[in-house]
Amino acid sequence: MPGQLLNSWKEISRYVGRGVRTVQRWEQELGFPVRRPRGHERSAVIAFTDEIDHWLAAAKLRREGRDQLVQRVTVHTVQQNRALLAQRTEFLADNLQAVQQQLTRAIQLGAQLARKARTI
Repeated sequence: MPGQLLNSWKEISRYVGRGVRTVQRWEQELGFPVRRPRGHERSAVIAFTDEIDHWLAAAKLRREGRDQLVQRVTVHTVQQNRALLAQRTEFLADNLQAVQQQLTRAIQLGAQLARKARTI
């Protein structure tokens, strides 16, 4: 047995606690359950409260599922970024050591060249 019949956008929006434009957008973009008895796109609408309740519950489940997915993806991304950061830090530390060795060698060679230049 269907729920209570709602006969206008105003009644429907009041039932869900949102504005008329919001509910109309939900219909266009998200498949909100309204019926058009005349079958025309711009004709009057009706809706049954049990169908709306079912749609809202499903939307809540979709939203909760999306939120859980976002949380899992975020945790996964943080873990990946932490591992990548550790690798890059190790790479930079190794390169810093190599650069320091090259700099030390360049200073030694510069000192040797300076001594030879004085003797010439």
